[in-house]
Amino acid sequence: MEKDALEKLIESIKKHDDETFCFIKYTREDNSRIKELTIQMERLSEKSNNLKRTLEEERIEYSGHEIELDKIANTFRRSHKQRQQLIQQWETILIQMQRKDYDTDKFSMELLQIKIISRTKEQELNEQKIFYEREQKNNIIMEKIIHSAKQKVQILKTKQKTTMEKQEYLETDVLSLKTVLFNTQNQLQHERALLNELKTNIHSKERQFTKLKQQHKDIINRKSFILNEKFTINEKLSKFDKLMENEEKYQKKLNNQYKKYSEIFFQLNNELLSLKKREKQYDLDNQTYRNQIHSIKYQINKFDQQLLKQQELIYHQDFLKQTIDHRLNRILNEKMNEKSSESDVKINELQNEYKKKKSQYDQLQSQIKLLHEEIRLIKRDFDQLIEEKNELNEKFLQFDLYTNLSDKMITKLNDEKEDYLVETNLLNVELKRLKNLLHNSSEVEIEQLNKEISIISNETLMEKDALEKLIESIKKHDDETFCFMKYTREDNSRIKELTIQMERLSEKSNNLKRTLEEERIEYVGHEIELDKIANTFRRSHKQRQQLIQQWETILIQMQRKDYDIDKFSMELLQVKIISRTKEQELNERKIFHEREQKNNIIMGKIIHSAKQKVQILKTKQKTTIEKQEYLETDVLSLRTVLFNTQNQLQHERATLDELKTNIHSKERQFTKLKQQHKDIINRKSFILNEKFTINEKLSKFDKLMENEEKYQKKLNNQYKKYSEVFFLLNNELLSLKKREKQYDLDNQTYRNQIHSIKYQINKFDQQLLKQQELIYHQDFLKQTIDHRLNRILNEKMNEKSSEPDLKINELQNEYKKKKSQYDQLQSQLKLLHEEIKLIKRDFDQLIEEKNELNEKFLQFDLYTNLSDKMITKLNDEKEDYLVETNLLNVELKRLKNLLHNSSEVNCSLKQHKIEIQKAIKERRMEVQANSQLFRLRLNDERTKKATISTELAMRITKITKLKLRYESFAIILNTDKSDEDNILAQAQYVIKTAQMKEDLLKQGDQLEALVIKAEKELQALENTVQILKWNNMDVKKAFDKLHKSSPEICDMEKLEEHLRAITEQVKIRRKILKDFTEKNNSTSQSDLTYEIEQINLTTTNKRHIQTKLEKEIEQYHTKIVRADQLIKRYQQSFENIQQDILDIDVRLQRETNKKIEQQLVSLCLTIGDNNLINTFEQLTADQGFKIIVKPLSSQVKLENKSSSSSSSSSSSLSNTNFTANIVNISIDSSSKSSNKSA
Repeated sequence: MEKDALEKLIESIKKHDDETFCFIKYTREDNSRIKELTIQMERLSEKSNNLKRTLEEERIEYSGHEIELDKIANTFRRSHKQRQQLIQQWETILIQMQRKDYDTDKFSMELLQIKIISRTKEQELNEQKIFYEREQKNNIIMEKIIHSAKQKVQILKTKQKTTMEKQEYLETDVLSLKTVLFNTQNQLQHERALLNELKTNIHSKERQFTKLKQQHKDIINRKSFILNEKFTINEKLSKFDKLMENEEKYQKKLNNQYKKYSEIFFQLNNELLSLKKREKQYDLDNQTYRNQIHSIKYQINKFDQQLLKQQELIYHQDFLKQTIDHRLNRILNEKMNEKSSESDVKINELQNEYKKKKSQYDQLQSQIKLLHEEIRLIKRDFDQLIEEKNELNEKFLQFDLYTNLSDKMITKLNDEKEDYLVETNLLNVELKRLKNLLHNSSEVEIEQLNKEISIISNETLMEKDALEKLIESIKKHDDETFCFMKYTREDNSRIKELTIQMERLSEKSNNLKRTLEEERIEYVGHEIELDKIANTFRRSHKQRQQLIQQWETILIQMQRKDYDIDKFSMELLQVKIISRTKEQELNERKIFHEREQKNNIIMGKIIHSAKQKVQILKTKQKTTIEKQEYLETDVLSLRTVLFNTQNQLQHERATLDELKTNIHSKERQFTKLKQQHKDIINRKSFILNEKFTINEKLSKFDKLMENEEKYQKKLNNQYKKYSEVFFLLNNELLSLKKREKQYDLDNQTYRNQIHSIKYQINKFDQQLLKQQELIYHQDFLKQTIDHRLNRILNEKMNEKSSEPDLKINELQNEYKKKKSQYDQLQSQLKLLHEEIKLIKRDFDQLIEEKNELNEKFLQFDLYTNLSDKMITKLNDEKEDYLVETNLLNVELKRLKNLLHNSSEVNCSLKQHKIEIQKAIKERRMEVQANSQLFRLRLNDERTKKATISTELAMRITKITKLKLRYESFAIILNTDKSDEDNILAQAQYVIKTAQMKEDLLKQGDQLEALVIKAEKELQALENTVQILKWNNMDVKKAFDKLHKSSPEICDMEKLEEHLRAITEQVKIRRKILKDFTEKNNSTSQSDLTYEIEQINLTTTNKRHIQTKLEKEIEQYHTKIVRADQLIKRYQQSFENIQQDILDIDVRLQRETNKKIEQQLVSLCLTIGDNNLINTFEQLTADQGFKIIVKPLSSQVKLENKSSSSSSSSSSSLSNTNFTANIVNISIDSSSKSSNKSA
């Protein structure tokens, strides 16, 4: 605006100059008039300029005040909203407080009521506490009894387990016997086949023997024929030769047969020996069977004894129940009587004795528990030692693995070291690249900043040049105007124009003054409004503070009330909990009393049923005893059979021995006969070879014939004997076969008997289990009855007891029972001590083995420690490398972050553009979405319109139908006008019926929906019922007892077999350990020295590697230190550059501010208005710094000169020129501080 005004002034001055030149040509007027007019014009122009400046300043202030007003209004609105929110919060808090007060009142009333109820209940509870304490004592006693019973049950279970194990062992033995019997049967079948073959061979040989007999008879007949008949000598000799040839053939045949018979006899002897061995095996099997039968009988006797003991216990428990019933009846009868002090004293004494005995009994039980615990601890130690052995074996294996792994680890570490070297080189390359990038980016940023600074400096210089040019042009024009005004003389016409202009300017000035005054009035009004708003704001602020204080006080009160409420609520909860617990206790007591009453009824029924069961068991026991007697008779019969078989076996053994002796004697005779036969053959050969005379030959022939006759007689006798022997052997074989069949039958009978005995044993076991269940059930009943007795006794201790003697007798009986139990426990203690001694022995042996193994493992530990140290060193080196890499990674991250930050600064504008584009796209998407929504709404409205139109059409059709019906009805009637009312009524009736029909249809639809819903619910309920049935079936199946063929029992058997296999493996491992220890003891020192040398070599190699690694680490440290120094230098240079840039910006801003202030001050002084100077100083003070405008003395002198030379035009005009003013600017520090404080 100032530039425009200056330009206008310059143009006006130029015009005036032209006109002055014209006026100089044509006019010579008075200088005084023109001077006055020019002075007035200057004053008016100055005033107008001042007014314009003031207007502009006021407008600027007005706009600033409007902005401040808007800010104040926004703050006021926010405060108003916050105030309203606070008021709402306060109102809600008050409502909550009222509710809480109401709740506290309620709670207090309830608390009072509950306290009253609790006091009453406490009184009841205090009465019942005594009863409950007594019951607790009784419960403790009963728990001890139950514990003892549990121990007994555990003992019985252990016994049962042992019996089961014995049964399993017997079953395994029976299986083994079965296998043996099966093998024997196979052997017998094989032997039978062999015997059949022998029979066939014997029959064939008998046939051959008959043939030989016939041949022998023929030879004898021939001999007799030859001897009887009288032949010539030549004929006799020829026949004799023939006979000799035949005899040789016969002797050969006899030799062959003899060989065959000798082989047969040898086979028979072998068969007899095998038969003897089998007989011995049969004897051993019979003995095993007898032992098994004896053990089974022993077990049966044990079971019988256990059954008898259990029956005695059952009878004893029945007797106790009867006595307890008697006591209950007596105590119930004694309730009505009064106290008796003497009986109470006796009862107390007896009870004290009973308590002492119980205490002793408890001590014994505690000792037994301690012993059990010791046994458990010893077993644990035993198991731990076994585990340690296994661990030692595993350690041996692990040690080998560990050595292999250590070698692998060393190789891996070397590989990793090489990888780390490669990675470090890569990291160094990346660091260099990042440093170059940082350097380049910093250089680019510095260049950009330098360019910006150069642009700003150029702009400032251009502005400076423009201002200087303007000032110079203004000065030149001012000088020219003053020169022209000296020589101008204007005409009257020009004066008139100037006067007209003056009037116009005056009017303009007046209008401007009016506008100024109006604007000042408005400004004052706005200031007043601002003051009012400020006052209201202060009041609202005070009210807000008051409200905040009130709210804080309310919050404190609320906190206190909340604390009190929490206290009361906690007390109430405690009281409620106490009351609930007491109510629960009371309800439990009531339920307990009701249950006891019901249990008494049930117990009576159970006792009756138990008696019936006992009678049934007695009958069963009788049947079992009868069966047992029958079994005993069977066993006696078996014994007799076995005794007879033993006698027969002994007799047969004696016969076999006789046969052996006979066979030996016959073998000797046979050898003798062989020798004789050889002698005869030798003689024959001698006779045939030698040359005798005929008479000699005849004599020898006669002798030979006689010898042959004798030999034949002997052979006949031997044949008869052998035939008899063969007959006897056949008879013996038949008898042996019969005996084998008898043995088979006996074995089958034994098997059947064993099977039946096992079946009976299983039955006895089942009966025992049932009887044990009954005993446990009766024990439980007894305990419950004892509880009741103790309660009744404790309740009625103060009442009369008419029959103390009976109680004393009962207590004495109980004392005897406890004493018997005490003796049993002592016997159990002795057994436990013996078991502990055995376990301790095993434990000591294991400790010795453990010590030996520990001594051996110390050597291995040394080797492992050395290897561990080497591995730890390598791991430490690896960790150092990892730390270095991590540091380098951290530096990389930091440099990357710097790069990212610099890139973010450069890319902020691009991101802004992208965000604007995204916002445009989102707006477009929103527009599209809204358009789609509007379309969907249009479609919905159209569909609604269509449905409404269809409903209208339906209703119109219904109305038309009704009209047609009505018209048809009216046509049918054809009545007069008098009957129109009836017609209308009928029409109304028709309409009503139609409406009723529609309502009924609607109701029908509703009912159909309800029916469908009900059907669905019924289906859901049926499904739930089915699910419950399935669950009940599952529960029943869960409670069913398991069969022997069930998979769980099979799993148990498998686990037991697995345990056996594991025990066998443990034994094998123990043997391996012993072998290993022996081998280790047998190791020589040479192996150890060899291992030590290898270890030393490995250590030297590792030390060389370590030295190399340390050198490389030192190199890397130096490189890292250099990189750190470079990074620090770059950081310092970057920080210095940033500080320099900031300093340049600050200096430029300060210089521009100073220049602006000087220009403003110069303008104020050129105008010369004090009001304007004051306003300027106030504005600067309001903005935080105070500028005081003071003109210099030279300026004052010039003003005085200009005022003195007002007469002369040149001097006056020269003093009124627009020269630059020199000003003193003083900024008060006090004003700044005051403003800051404000």
